[in-house]
Amino acid sequence: MKKCKICGKEFEPHYGNVKYCSDKCRETGKTLSIRKYCRNHAEELREKSRVYSKKIREMAGFEPHRCKICGEVIGNNRQSYCLDCLVKKACGKNISERRHARDVLFCRGYDAGMIQYEGEERGYI
Repeated sequence: MKKCKICGKEFEPHYGNVKYCSDKCRETGKTLSIRKYCRNHAEELREKSRVYSKKIREMAGFEPHRCKICGEVIGNNRQSYCLDCLVKKACGKNISERRHARDVLFCRGYDAGMIQYEGEERGYI
């Protein structure tokens, strides 16, 4: 008799290396095993994904994503503006541009103090 690794129920295995009593427990065990692997190898998996995505973009002939204002290459394809342009606009005179830039920076995880600091560091304030 063996004890199931998921539910703890004792069962008679058909083969010597069986760990689970039922298909449901086997699927649960498989899911948990995949989660554990992903958690323990997160950085390695992210790097493999980056390399693979870069190869696919190169093969397809995609141009790198650029800032809509200055044209600087941006690493993240979800962003439309580089940090420098956003900080410049967030510290500028135009109210609507300022609000928009601050909203985008807030979504990126910046708070008012960080925006102020970045503006001072870059000489926009």
